[in-house]
Amino acid sequence: MHIEGMKDLMDWRCTLRWLVVVGLVWTVTSCGKNRIQPPGISAEVPQAFPKTTRCQKSALDGEGSMNQQALQCWVKFLAGPELRGRANGSPGGALARDAIEAVFKEVGLKPAGDAGYRQAIPSGANVLGLIPGRDPAHRDEVIVVGAHYDHLGEVGDKVYLGADDNASAVAILLEWLRAQHARGWAPARTILVAAFDAEEPPDFRTKAMGSQVFVDRPTIARERIKAMVCMDLMGGDLWEGYRSPLFLMGLETFATSPVGDGNELRRAVPAGIQLPIQPLHLRAVEDLPTGRRNFSDYGPFRDVGIPVIFLSTGRTKHYHQTSDRPETLQYDKMEASQAVLDAILKRLGSPLETLEWTDEQPMRIADAIAGVRLHRAALGRVKGVPPSPEVALLSKWRITGALNGLEPIVRGHSAQETLNENEASMVIKASLRMQCLLAPDTLMPPAACLFL
Repeated sequence: MHIEGMKDLMDWRCTLRWLVVVGLVWTVTSCGKNRIQPPGISAEVPQAFPKTTRCQKSALDGEGSMNQQALQCWVKFLAGPELRGRANGSPGGALARDAIEAVFKEVGLKPAGDAGYRQAIPSGANVLGLIPGRDPAHRDEVIVVGAHYDHLGEVGDKVYLGADDNASAVAILLEWLRAQHARGWAPARTILVAAFDAEEPPDFRTKAMGSQVFVDRPTIARERIKAMVCMDLMGGDLWEGYRSPLFLMGLETFATSPVGDGNELRRAVPAGIQLPIQPLHLRAVEDLPTGRRNFSDYGPFRDVGIPVIFLSTGRTKHYHQTSDRPETLQYDKMEASQAVLDAILKRLGSPLETLEWTDEQPMRIADAIAGVRLHRAALGRVKGVPPSPEVALLSKWRITGALNGLEPIVRGHSAQETLNENEASMVIKASLRMQCLLAPDTLMPPAACLFL
């Protein structure tokens, strides 16, 4: 450490800031534990191995919609005890990969890996398949839609099953594929469907991360890729009793928004299902005190100038905990999110949409509105919504202060107006503080969040 840094740490306020920074970096770059990876990869597939048709068949006798039951079938398989958390390089990870590849074959995807559907990475493999475009003028243009299928696996004597992270997104992806196969959808542009491996620590944001390998060594020419859609953490609510939004992030990377202000996506949600959709600038979740950090598989694409859309319902109290189990997910929310994904891919796959990167990515009043809504809900100021259990005592005072700063920004302004840098900084700090408070206490002590 430089001498100047040592002098800073001698001041107690800087020490507190340093602890917050360290804690935030630790939270987003690792699960705080050294993962133990079981040796070897088994080729055996368990009896519960659910091809798409099998999950659909099992859904016929279940409660709720057939689609919800099929999603639950997939989550129970991927986050079931047999797969032991699907750690990269583990037998469970190999079984998940086998199941995903089987579905790609079943619905007729064209292989897009180095060898069949697979692209080898340092440990494990990505699973890649194509829905060929039908328009001769646009079929060489490719939209990537992806979700990672690995999780933390076995750490010491604990097993992290990873239902929300990220069996939820993989289930949505596979059920979306089944629906397209049943409808016979043929997009104008080509869709590359990617199940990425090695997104979790210790591979996260390294050259060994599955999505990074794909961007560094793409199995199709990189210049053909016009946009990327990523899903991660798709089945939770930020706290119990609050139907928190599906966050739609990254639209600012497109020169022209392919989904407008999100109203068309709201109309895609099935009748009778409440799912708020909240557009949000990526800076609101990425601008940590140590610098901007990617949060999922969209990162490698965004880093090379490919426009991205990142879909997530956010971190819940089960994030990177052994409690992240199938019974904790909101399957009606996942069904609605599948409809939103479908609407997004229909727009991106259409030749009517111009998909171009832009370096001009200002934050807007809409981002401040998102902060106001979340802060009001957390404080219990929204009818029918219980306050967040993480907002108490001093944190309530801090969140109230943040809300009082955000509300004047949005008053009397339209959602598309641009924020100045001071206003953007206020929105980002409020967002990071709230993320910190909502994180599991084992990953980030609530008291540390108050100094952000």
